[in-house]
Amino acid sequence: MAALEPAWWSVRRAQSRKPATYRCPFCGGFLPALSEHVLVAPEGDSARRRHAHTACTLEARRSGRACPAARSGRAPNRAARRAGAGSCAEPAPRLRAVHTTELRDERIVVETDRYRVTGNLRLPRDGYRSRLTDFLNSTEREFVALTEAVMEPLDRPGEVRHARFVALSRRHVVLAMELGPSGFEG
Repeated sequence: MAALEPAWWSVRRAQSRKPATYRCPFCGGFLPALSEHVLVAPEGDSARRRHAHTACTLEARRSGRACPAARSGRAPNRAARRAGAGSCAEPAPRLRAVHTTELRDERIVVETDRYRVTGNLRLPRDGYRSRLTDFLNSTEREFVALTEAVMEPLDRPGEVRHARFVALSRRHVVLAMELGPSGFEG
């Protein structure tokens, strides 16, 4: 028996310091917990909550696949449901806009005592914390999340491991630098 589509969803901002990776329920893509995203709960059921990309959630709302809850986060009452509340046909103002920052992927290399790790770090496109040094010096993050990572042990040159996602503890970072477009320091 197929699961019924929920009549409405509650949505809230989420960001975790846990080095985990989730799968977005709307696009099926990977979602590092350290990235900015939202938590969606079908019909307000926190036991069925899912982590989702903010953009995917907004697109699902626009296309009618994810109906938002009332501002209170509770299901619409019977009278409101009869009047059409809780359906995606109603106007969009019930979904509060989530501020999103334009991001860019910066290819960086990070060294710890034992590894050299090269990967993509997602940074703001400009402004506050758009530089690697600002990102690393911020006290609100414990981990550096890298995607498309290549890990090389410093004591065994030539032995390379590839990973789609790596979370490095900031305390272990000895050296970090941005790589130019050609993959060399620039």
